[in-house]
Amino acid sequence: MKVGQKLFNSILPPFAELSRAESDILKEMYPEINWLNVRYFEGLPWYMKLSNAIGTALPDSYNRKRVNVYFNKYKETPVKQRLLLLVHESFHIQQYHELGSMNRNNKGMGFNRKFIHFYFGWYFQGLYYSFFKEKMSWSSSKAKAYRQHPMEVPAYNQEAEFEKKISSLLSQYSGRYPELICTDAQLPDNPSFVFHFSGGLLALFISIIKPVIELLIIVIALILGGRLNKKRNLQ
Repeated sequence: MKVGQKLFNSILPPFAELSRAESDILKEMYPEINWLNVRYFEGLPWYMKLSNAIGTALPDSYNRKRVNVYFNKYKETPVKQRLLLLVHESFHIQQYHELGSMNRNNKGMGFNRKFIHFYFGWYFQGLYYSFFKEKMSWSSSKAKAYRQHPMEVPAYNQEAEFEKKISSLLSQYSGRYPELICTDAQLPDNPSFVFHFSGGLLALFISIIKPVIELLIIVIALILGGRLNKKRNLQ
């Protein structure tokens, strides 16, 4: 792959679309979501290339209504694990929805959204208590701040309930498990003021600096021959 295309893909990974069966499952489980405002990409964004994440749901920097879901090595992931990942990340989409961080209700732009303020704030708070109060190592503190994050815990619970009830055969889902329908994402209260404020500042900074960096890289990528990827199915 040419250097220009690699640069372009680092900013905007290839578009992807779910199978009909996968889309139907998510629509049944999360009926309040306007799925036209959710896009899927095969590959992580450039600022997460070195992370161990297998998927993430992040705000679109250029469309305040939209949230983007990124998958790392989605095609190589077994069907069951792919479904669990979709259910988990879609729970975060539900959180975006309930916090007014997508669709027409969203007042922010880019990362400067209530969902991100909450997410950063609670992560910083968990990191602080684990590292400074409980004297855990830095790596253990990060892991605990993530796994005990009050916006991750219900997402993992939803994923676990899905795993108990659903086999890898997508066609078995339809209408069988109404208890998996999610219209309440069990949102936490605001994090402590200092962490909430810090999370908001970081979100605002990212919402400003990220488009600037991406614009520069895209210009260089286009000069070097990079082009927009065609949408493709994730199957």
